[in-house]
Amino acid sequence: MRAPRTVLATAGALALLAGAVGTASAANSTVDLGARPVFLVASGAGADAMTAGPVAAKASAPLLYTDPTAVPQATADYLSSYKPTAVALVGGTAVISEAVKTSLAGAYAVSRYGGANRQETAVLLAGLAASLPTPAGPAGATGAAGPVGANGTSGAPGATGPGVAAGGTTGQVLSKVNGTDYNTTWTTPVTTSALSLATFQATAVQSFAANTYALVSFASPASHTSGATVQVPANYSGGSGGTFDTVTAPADGFYQVSGAIRLDQTNSSAAGERYLALTVTGHGLSDQQVAEQSNTTAQASYNTTLSVSQTVWLYQGDYVRMRFYNNTSSTLSTTNQNYPRLSIAQLPLKQPIG
Repeated sequence: MRAPRTVLATAGALALLAGAVGTASAANSTVDLGARPVFLVASGAGADAMTAGPVAAKASAPLLYTDPTAVPQATADYLSSYKPTAVALVGGTAVISEAVKTSLAGAYAVSRYGGANRQETAVLLAGLAASLPTPAGPAGATGAAGPVGANGTSGAPGATGPGVAAGGTTGQVLSKVNGTDYNTTWTTPVTTSALSLATFQATAVQSFAANTYALVSFASPASHTSGATVQVPANYSGGSGGTFDTVTAPADGFYQVSGAIRLDQTNSSAAGERYLALTVTGHGLSDQQVAEQSNTTAQASYNTTLSVSQTVWLYQGDYVRMRFYNNTSSTLSTTNQNYPRLSIAQLPLKQPIG
């Protein structure tokens, strides 16, 4: 839809029209129809309607009918809702009476384009049409794209980057020095054995009284057995008389801890629970049980072996103990066959997340 435009009939244009047709009606004068005019023609004046139609179209204005002496209700309702900036009456007072103009003048700016006859009215409308701006036509199609411009000149070379650290020998790898970009150095990877193992065992019989939860002790560190690639835990505590009952982790890491005890029950048929447990103390834990095995059957004719094994994360300084719980009514003893036994192996695994 075309945008509404201000419709103006200038004094010069009207003066030229008056000279061409003689003296026009005194009701015709210079008027500003504004942005939303409405044209009214008499319902019986077909010639005026045909003449006014193109002018109204050029002004983007509705063309409505009125009775010669009064505005019909339908037309009045439309004017009330449309709220025009001006109402242009087409025809002289013989076609549209002054009563119509008077009835509209209270609410709208009213002008008249009417001569002594339909011919003069047509000339007046033609002059009005000539003074109206010609509406812009639709936009033309977009033209074809122009040719691509020539390539610009190359920019200056960038500064030399930090690159890779110089030096290094066969087998070394680049390692970050800190969080700064490209800050690396050559380092030699540290290799470790698959297992860092130490095994401790008792060489004497140990007895456990009825209904007790006791620590299991082992031979002194000087008499423990180990493999060729051992990292022996550095600290031992507890126990006396050449024995100890605590093994301390030498560094943060995953450890496989295993324990076993062999009980001589040939002289006891007491029923009740017997169980072997591994506990960890340190970093918020206090004798926290991490593995156990139990036996509740009365066995008086043969020896019983209990064994436990668990992978645990230990911080440096955490220590492992082995405890035996005798919940029977008899004293239980170990056999004299290098039992109890405790093994601790540091595993080459990464630190857990969290």
